[in-house]
This record gives sequence, structure tokens and C-alpha cells, in this order.
Amino acid sequence: MCNIGRALSDSGWAVNIICPTPTEKTSKRNTYGTFYEFPYQNPETSVGRLTGSIRGVRKFRKVIRETEPDIIIDDISHIPYYPAHFLSGDSTNAIFMHTAFFNEAWTFNGPIKGTVVNLIDRFLPYMNNPAVVCASESTKTRMTTNTRIDNGNVLNPCINLSDFQYTFDPDSKRILYLGRITPRKNVRCLIEAWADIGGKYDDYTLSIAGTGNREESIRQLVDERDVENIEFHGYVDEEEKQRLYRDSLLFVVPSLMEGYMTTGLEALASGTPVIGSDTYGIRDYVTDGLNGFLFDTDNQKKLSNVLDGALSNPKALRPLAENGREVAEAHTFENFKDEANSVFSALADSDIA
Repeated sequence: MCNIGRALSDSGWAVNIICPTPTEKTSKRNTYGTFYEFPYQNPETSVGRLTGSIRGVRKFRKVIRETEPDIIIDDISHIPYYPAHFLSGDSTNAIFMHTAFFNEAWTFNGPIKGTVVNLIDRFLPYMNNPAVVCASESTKTRMTTNTRIDNGNVLNPCINLSDFQYTFDPDSKRILYLGRITPRKNVRCLIEAWADIGGKYDDYTLSIAGTGNREESIRQLVDERDVENIEFHGYVDEEEKQRLYRDSLLFVVPSLMEGYMTTGLEALASGTPVIGSDTYGIRDYVTDGLNGFLFDTDNQKKLSNVLDGALSNPKALRPLAENGREVAEAHTFENFKDEANSVFSALADSDIA
């Protein structure tokens, strides 16, 4: 959403952002748009998010009267800000969908929270007939299949390409996972696959960068499987993240589902081919054998076979790395800016309200 704000501001739009008061002020907030803050911190609990989804109605009405927007877009984050949809007036009412879970929400969030997320996803068409902007074709397809919304727009995310230097090195001895460690990210599958073949490639290291609510259980699994050539980096900053991409031969994403995986784009920009699950948000731009490899989702045997084949002849990965860089170059901010301007200009001129 920050990139959408920047892109539209750079294209001449007047951008106004209503959001919770951030914990820390950032310089990026001063580079685009006008911010209107609610006097409470970004909620971290489900109850807090539900409460926040209806708070600030008076502030919202005031901002709408002052700005008279052409479009009101809500980044729902799986709990919409309801006033934005039912009090949108003559403005085009829109939502941004990164990932559409539907029934899969039970797998990722458990029976209670998963039911709430599933119901919210299915209720979206009834929130004053919103226009939908999706992060990927996968998300658009899922919205069309599971709801009566069939006119979604697609706006793929972008990366700061200049931050990532192409450095394919077939002599690299690092395999990288970088992301949250949660049920949906399915790091367990990667650990099990690496346990199968790691001994064969004991001069390689599997690096796990990131944190999450399954980190402790993943560490326990490593101990149980007695795999020695794995290292945990925890949270990494931007500089360390870029170094890990550059130093890695392969980037592995075993997720059960994604919206549109920007970490994979960053890896490709760095000359690091992606091995990913054949699922939503990954196969949108990873083509098996062209810029990376796909394996059957949650199939550790297939993943270990792909890893084995890649590590047995790392020099053969060079064409994949070169093709991957081309994919990344199609996701620059400049391209994103043009596409965002096109999508939102069309929404502003539409009859959806």
C-alpha cells in the first residue's frame, strides 16, 4: 500500500492515508501523501483488529468531507475497515487483496480465527459492491471462483531493483530461506527435505532467516532430525538480507500459499534462482526449468529431489539465474507506477460506487 501511495503521488494524484498512529515515525511517510492518524497504536490482537475495524468513524467522515476523494481503497488485511465501504458516498469503493484464503484459512489460522477470515473473504462482495485490486492473477482467480466478484484488477507488487546486485555464483555453498516462520510458510517441509539430502552435501549450509510463531518448533525439529548444517539468523535488516541473497546459490520457498511473493523477486534480482511450491503467488512468475523450479506443494520428497538435482550441477543454474533477473527487472517501481496509474484511473472513471 505504501508503494501504491508513492506511485499515485508521483503520477500527480492527491493521496490521503488514514491509518493508526505508528510506533515510530519514518522518513518515507514524508515523501508522499497526507497522513491522518487514529489516536491508537496498530492493534496486534484479533479483538483489537475487530474493534479497530469500526473505530474512527468521525475522523473518517471529516477526512472524506475535506478531501472529496475519487477513490477510497481499503487494504483489508483480512479485516476490512467497514466505514470506508458503507460511508464512501459518491467515491469509488475499492479493496486491495494481497492473498485470498477462503477455506485454506482453517489450515493456517485454526478453526476459530480461520472461520472469521473465511467469512470475511466471502462477505467482501456485499460491502457496497467494491471494486477489487488484486496483487496477483492467482488472487484474482480465487476471488472470481469463491465470490460473485468477477471484474477484479491485477496490480503486481514491485521491488527496489537497484538494491539487489546480480551476483550468480555457482560456487556458493548456501541455500536460503528468508521469511516468516509460520504454518503457511511451511518451513517444516524444507527442514525435512534437507534432512534427507543434507548429509550428501555436507559442504553446503541451509540458512533460515526470519522469525515467527513456529520458530521454536522448527528449531526442535532440527534437533530431532540431528541436522548439523543449518543455521538460524533470526530477524535480518535490509543490508543483511541483501547479503544473504548475494551469497546464496538457491532461494527456497516451501509455502502452502502466497499472494505475490516479493522475496522471490528480490532473490531473482540477486541472481539466485527460486525453488518454490507449485501454488498460488509463486507459480505466478516462477516457471519450472526457466527461472527456477516448482515442486508439489508440501511434498518433502519432491523438494529433496529438486534440491539434489540442482546441487549436483550448480553451473547449470546460470541460465535460470539470468532469466530470473529479467523477471525481476519487469517489477521495477517505474513499471509499477505506470500500472497503478492506469488501474486507478480506470477505477476513477468507472461506474462502480
